[in-house]
Amino acid sequence: MKSSLGFFTFLASAATTSTVTSVLEETNPRTSLLSSLPKIEWIRCPYGSFVVSGPGIERHLSCTKLQVPLDYVNTKAGTVEILFMKFAVEHETSETKSILFNPGGPGVSGIDSLRGGAEFLREVFGSEYNIIAFDPRGVQFSGPDIDCFQGNSIYMYNFWKDFGAHETELVNHKSKYAFASVLKDAVDYDELCRKTLTHAARYIGTPAVAQDMLTFIEAQAVKKGKSVEEAKKEKLYYYGASYGTAIGQTFATLFPDRVGRMAIDGVMDGENYYNGLFMNDISDADQETGPDRCGLFEDSPDAIERRVQKLLSKIHDRPIQGYTYAAVKRALFRTAQHPLNSESSYTRLLHLLLSLERDEKPSLAQRQESACFDDVCEASFLVEISCVDSDGKTRISTYDAFEDDLSQLKNTSWYAGDLWSLPELACSKWSLYPPARKFGAKTSVPLLILSNTLDPICSVRNARKAESLFPGSILLVQDAVGHVALETLSKNCTLPYVRQYFDEGILPPVNTTCPPEKRPSFF
Repeated sequence: MKSSLGFFTFLASAATTSTVTSVLEETNPRTSLLSSLPKIEWIRCPYGSFVVSGPGIERHLSCTKLQVPLDYVNTKAGTVEILFMKFAVEHETSETKSILFNPGGPGVSGIDSLRGGAEFLREVFGSEYNIIAFDPRGVQFSGPDIDCFQGNSIYMYNFWKDFGAHETELVNHKSKYAFASVLKDAVDYDELCRKTLTHAARYIGTPAVAQDMLTFIEAQAVKKGKSVEEAKKEKLYYYGASYGTAIGQTFATLFPDRVGRMAIDGVMDGENYYNGLFMNDISDADQETGPDRCGLFEDSPDAIERRVQKLLSKIHDRPIQGYTYAAVKRALFRTAQHPLNSESSYTRLLHLLLSLERDEKPSLAQRQESACFDDVCEASFLVEISCVDSDGKTRISTYDAFEDDLSQLKNTSWYAGDLWSLPELACSKWSLYPPARKFGAKTSVPLLILSNTLDPICSVRNARKAESLFPGSILLVQDAVGHVALETLSKNCTLPYVRQYFDEGILPPVNTTCPPEKRPSFF
C-alpha cells in the first residue's frame, strides 16, 4: 500500500490482534538475535518505471530484498522480505559508508522518498556516502501484506470515504451518534482485517523495524567482506524524520552500542507514542508568528486568536457547503505543517477565510481547490503500525471517555486537538502486545537532534525530552515554522552542522539556533 507524508500520518489500512513478544522486552538485546545473517545482492531495481529526481540518477540506484524473521524471538513464525534501495556514490568501495534514511510515517515509503529526492539528499549528506532507504514492514514493496481490502481499490475508497465522513461529523458536531458511527467503523475494519490478513500482519511493529535495520547493516558488512564476528560490531548511520525519529529512538534504546551516527529530525515523543498518546506532539500548534503579510494579523497574539476562533465558531454554527468547521481546521493545520510548500494554498485559504468572515459566498475556484479538505485524499495511511505499537492503549469505547480525551487534547491545542483525537479513535478496537521497555540509553555516539522552533505536529519539547533520554546528545534548533528541519534547511548553518556530525562525529555547541534559509511569506 502506498502513502504520502501529510498532516494525518496516523490513518489507515489494516490490523490484526497478536500476543507477539516484543523485541523491546528482551533483557539485553544489544546485538543481533540471529545466529546467521541473510545474504544480500544489489541488483537493478525491477519495480516498474521509477520516476527519479534528476538525470543520470537512475544508474546509481540499485535494490535488494532482505529476508528477515517475522519474529526475531520465535524464528519459527516465518520470514518476510524488506526492500532496500541504494543511491550509490560515483566510485563505491568496501570502505564507503552508508546512511540509512527514513522520511516518516507510519506508512510512508522510504523507496519513494529516495527515488524522488535523491538529489536533495545527496546535497544534504554529501558525495561520500551511499544513501539507503527502505520500506518498513507492511509498507509498499515490503512484506507482510497488510492490505485488508486485498487490492479492491473501489471498496477501499468507499470505506475510507464513509469513515472520513463520520469523523468529520464528529469533529463538526461532537454528537453521540457521530461517535457511535466512528466506533462502528473501527469495529467493522477490525473484523475485515481479521478475515483477510494472515498471521504475518501481526509482526509489523517499530521494534521489529529497528531489528531489521540492525540485520541489514550486519548483512551489508558481510557483503563487503567482513567476517560475521566483525559484522556483529557494525554501527548504524541513520537520519530519521517525523515517525522516523520513533524508529531511531527505538533502535538507540535497543542497541545503544550500535549507534555510529544518528540524527533525528522533527521528533516524536517516543514514550507517549508507544502508550497511544499524541498530545505532546501538538503542544506548539497554537503559536502565532509574524505580521505584515498575514491577512488575519491583529495587534496582539490574543487578538489574532480571538479573530480566528470567532471565524471558526461562525463556520461551526453556520457551515457553508464544502467548507465545514473540520475542513477549514484541517486546511489551516496542513498549511502550518509544510509552510514553504503551502504558500499558494495559503493564499487561496486566506481569501476563503476572509470571504467567509464577510459572509460572502466563496468563488467556484476556491470551492474546487478546497475539494480535498473533507474527503479521502489522505485516506490510504497505515493505521495499524501505530495501533500495534500502542498496544490498544487508545481504547476509547464510551462517549464520556472520548469527551475526557478530547478535553485534554484541546487544552493542549485548541486548533488541532479535536483533529488529533481521530487517530486514537481509529485504534480504539485493537488489542495488541506492548513494547514494555523504558525509552532512552547512553549510546556509543551521542545523537544529533533537530527541531524547528515551531513544529505543529512534533513540538520542540519532544526534542528536548529526547535530548534528556539519550545523555550526551545535542539539540540543534532551526528558527523556522513547519514540520522537520529538513524541509526548511539552512544551508549556511544547519547543513554544515549535519555534515560535520556525520563526517567527524562532532556535535554543535549547546543551545545552537540556526536561522532558516527562507521563511514563508505569511510568517
